[in-house]
Amino acid sequence: MSEETKEKEETNKESSENKADKNKKNLENWLRDKYNLGLVGILVLASIIRLYFYFIAKDQAHWWDSLAFGSLAKNMISHIWDNSPFIANEAIIRPPLLGLVWSFLLRINFSDAASLFFLEIIPSILSILFIYLLAKEIYNKKVALISSFILSVLWIHLFYTTRIMSDVPSLFFTLASLYFFVKSYDDFKLKFFSLAIFFVSLAILTRYFYGFIGVVYIVMVIAKHKHKFISNKNFWIGGILGAIPIIIFFAYNLVVYKGLLPAASVYSASAAEKPSFAYYVLGFIQYDLQWIFVICLALGTILVVFELALGYDSIFKMKKLSSHLMLLLIGVGSLIFFIFILRAAEDRYLFLLMPSLIIFSAIGIEFVYNYSNKYNKILAIILVVIILLLGAYYHLSYGNLIIENKKTSYMQMKEAFLWINKNTPQNAVILGDGIDPYVIYYGERNYLASNSSILDQNIKDSDYVVLHGFEHQTPELINYVTNNSNKFAPAYSNFFDPANQQPAVVIYKIKK
Repeated sequence: MSEETKEKEETNKESSENKADKNKKNLENWLRDKYNLGLVGILVLASIIRLYFYFIAKDQAHWWDSLAFGSLAKNMISHIWDNSPFIANEAIIRPPLLGLVWSFLLRINFSDAASLFFLEIIPSILSILFIYLLAKEIYNKKVALISSFILSVLWIHLFYTTRIMSDVPSLFFTLASLYFFVKSYDDFKLKFFSLAIFFVSLAILTRYFYGFIGVVYIVMVIAKHKHKFISNKNFWIGGILGAIPIIIFFAYNLVVYKGLLPAASVYSASAAEKPSFAYYVLGFIQYDLQWIFVICLALGTILVVFELALGYDSIFKMKKLSSHLMLLLIGVGSLIFFIFILRAAEDRYLFLLMPSLIIFSAIGIEFVYNYSNKYNKILAIILVVIILLLGAYYHLSYGNLIIENKKTSYMQMKEAFLWINKNTPQNAVILGDGIDPYVIYYGERNYLASNSSILDQNIKDSDYVVLHGFEHQTPELINYVTNNSNKFAPAYSNFFDPANQQPAVVIYKIKK
């Protein structure tokens, strides 16, 4: 080895060592900030909580919505059920991203437990990081730390983290999008603005009504920049680059369905059938947050509205006030959408306004701290700790209760259709009511949905018939099997009770 080569190696070694020392020193300096150390602690706590519930729930049965996405994922691989009315309908009304990613995981042999970890646990933890980054960017580290703690223990976030559904991933995409939007709001910095649009595109492709976040962006941009954004090249370049997933999706819909968003007509028709406005949605706020955080939310919202009223002529000159407005638009606008336009919602739909609910609650808690701190700093700290610990106790207790209670729900359906998967010929046709996603995802068989007017023909065209004690089971099929018992041979059964007195699922082989 030449002297020159030795000298280069020594120089590279010294450079690597210096870089490592520098990185170590930077990390030490970063951790000296109490808020950064607090964030690490919250992320560790959040990870432990989620892993605890993950191991409780990882083998549970999928619910209908989960199975719908899973069925779409399996059909993307095999295309066995392309002609199934269930798949045709679900492909229209379900956003494609979750099913698409799930299908990739299935291709590389991810189990249900591994898919749950990738699709839900990881986005759930990342959401806590991004709500901290968002709140720190628009307010301060104190509000950011409180916000991340609230989300780390929020029962509804924990519950849906244990199920493969679209709510947790869409919240993560939204929080990431909001963070990058706030960073690019003043000058449309290309990198950040394109990321903001990219992540909101992913949110929309995970859950369609997150398009409302895009509407808020448009309102905020027009309100601040007036017409000037039209001549800003970064707005157009970043917007187009970030919207590539949406553009591809719309192009696909135009080719296949001859429309940009065929799901819109389905949802519009459904909303039109609702007899009245969905005022019950307001009750979900208390249900999702529980009473102690609701009080903090009310206080924080009052402060936000008060500050906006006082500084109405400076809203777009002050980052804090414009952020107030953005979060208020998301919160109030989402409620208007669910109550008066969609006219329907479930508790999990409020994930759309969760950034507003959580950060406004944190603002309320910060106010308690700041007001108490005027008199006694120790008292202020104690009050905040009590609020957070009480909130954590309520949420973790309820989260544990509901996750434990629901971990066995629909397990009989899962077990029955796994039996079908292992014990029936691959070309077998299964007949039943409300079995569509179960027979596709777990059973991996072709099937027929029973039709009371042609049951004789249904029986001739099928090999097995499934009766169950869950929703969508019609009495007509039960009566037919009961009245024609000579045509059927019992093949499998399971029960709701340990004494085997209450049948849950019964599978009959059809005698040919």
